[in-house]
Amino acid sequence: MAQTETTTNAGGLLETFDLLPLDPWMILASALLFLCFWKILERFFVRPYIELIEHRESKTSRADELASDKMGQAKQIEAEVESQLHNVRVEAVAKKAEVTRTAEERAAKLIRATEKNAAQEIKDARHALDTEIDSLRKQVLAQAEEMAEAIVDRIVRPTSSGASSSSPSKGEN
Repeated sequence: MAQTETTTNAGGLLETFDLLPLDPWMILASALLFLCFWKILERFFVRPYIELIEHRESKTSRADELASDKMGQAKQIEAEVESQLHNVRVEAVAKKAEVTRTAEERAAKLIRATEKNAAQEIKDARHALDTEIDSLRKQVLAQAEEMAEAIVDRIVRPTSSGASSSSPSKGEN
């Protein structure tokens, strides 16, 4: 019997919440309960969750904006550094060209001076050789004249002294 009473109570309870298309009071009560439940859920769960999502979204969007600003600054700094590096390279190439040109000019001057000194030394050496050759020629000519005079003296002496001197001359030869 106790079981029948429970079944009857459960059936009565179900009958109380039984929705019939013609029961407007039950529809109105259900709608009010739904709205109350919705307001409670919205106040304690939905609104804080939405605020949390909006707060997170605002932080994320600010972080994205900050990151894009930093990226723009980094690109600008990179462009400035590249520009400065390019300018430094251009200056280095110009300085290298200037140093090379200066060194080539100094080398050319040094070569010209060396060639001039060498030409002068060759000229001086030729002059000295010409002077020495002239001196040696004069000496050779003087010696040749002396030898010629000696030969002439030898030849002329035996003939001028006569026969007696020609025999000793032959013996001397």
